[in-house]
Amino acid sequence: MKNKILIFLEKHCGAWLIKLLCATCRVQCENQPKDDAPKIFAFWHCNMVPLAYHHKNENKVALVSASKDGQLIAGPLEALGFQTVRGSSGRNSIFALKSLLKSNKSLALAVDGPKGPAYKCKTGVVYLAQKKKIPIICCKVRCSAAWQLSSWDKLKIPKPFSKISICYHHPIYVGSGESIDKKLEIIEKSLLAE
Repeated sequence: MKNKILIFLEKHCGAWLIKLLCATCRVQCENQPKDDAPKIFAFWHCNMVPLAYHHKNENKVALVSASKDGQLIAGPLEALGFQTVRGSSGRNSIFALKSLLKSNKSLALAVDGPKGPAYKCKTGVVYLAQKKKIPIICCKVRCSAAWQLSSWDKLKIPKPFSKISICYHHPIYVGSGESIDKKLEIIEKSLLAE
């Protein structure tokens, strides 16, 4: 019972804090897709807070680690209107992959998660795009002022009244037989570009 109460509080308090902080910020978007067709929104793990706020209540599906730390992320995301699929390369990977392949909604993937290394894209996003025949949209985020945690991902939490800039790059399609390594390179360049 005690654990359930703590999980409930963490879930809703975490979402409330994100909304409270980011509501004071000025969010500026460039090239945000207007249509509702399924896509894979790809981003670095460190930028999940401003993106979670900006895309709240859009019913996207987010992949979250099956670890205990992952619960700290999954709860607030669900309270912000995301569906979550729990899994990673080490735990529940088959279940997570099947769930993402079956979904007809847009996906939100931190492409260097769940354990890093930071700013190094994993192959899963390219595999999913190829199998589902949907585009990858790279989301590059900048905050004019943010707190940065000492965790592996250097998670950024926007400071009140800061400016958040989100740039959505042109769609990246992965055809059958195309080189996964080349697509990974394109994704990394898009997310790291100045």
